[in-house]
Amino acid sequence: LYKNEYVDIMDATIKKFGLTEWKAICMTNEIHGHTGIYSIIGAKMGVRAMEYFNVGVNNLTVTTFAGHKPPLSCFNDGIQISTGATIGQGLITISDSIVVIPTAIFETNDLKVEIALKPEIAVQMQKEIKYGVQTWGLQDERYWLYIEELAIRYWSEFSRHEIFNISMLSVN
Repeated sequence: LYKNEYVDIMDATIKKFGLTEWKAICMTNEIHGHTGIYSIIGAKMGVRAMEYFNVGVNNLTVTTFAGHKPPLSCFNDGIQISTGATIGQGLITISDSIVVIPTAIFETNDLKVEIALKPEIAVQMQKEIKYGVQTWGLQDERYWLYIEELAIRYWSEFSRHEIFNISMLSVN
């Protein structure tokens, strides 16, 4: 039932990062419509936030700073799918303040944290995306194949325990 590219990484990725993350990213890819870089980062961040608070889906309130414009806004899809904090349930807010590094605030039980992709990881991703845009342009199928290759690499290599900075925030 998986694309060949997913089958190739499935066993090792599940062993490395667990079935919860695998399922969250697979569902995100399905709903998002393609294997996307920022949507995968959002799913990894959402799983990390649930681990941090030791809660399951539908137990977090989230504010993202990815806006409404792709590719950065694709991050919001991964957050929604992995946490259950969906627009329909009113558990996610997409702030008008946009931060170029994927960042979100997670709240539950009077606890609040900001989780952000480490700047060096964000810079690496931005450089690799820029290379694809400059080489092929957004309308070329080769660009989208390149993006999928990057996304699969990030999926199978980036540990959610190593790529994010987590900061406690005070609850108002």
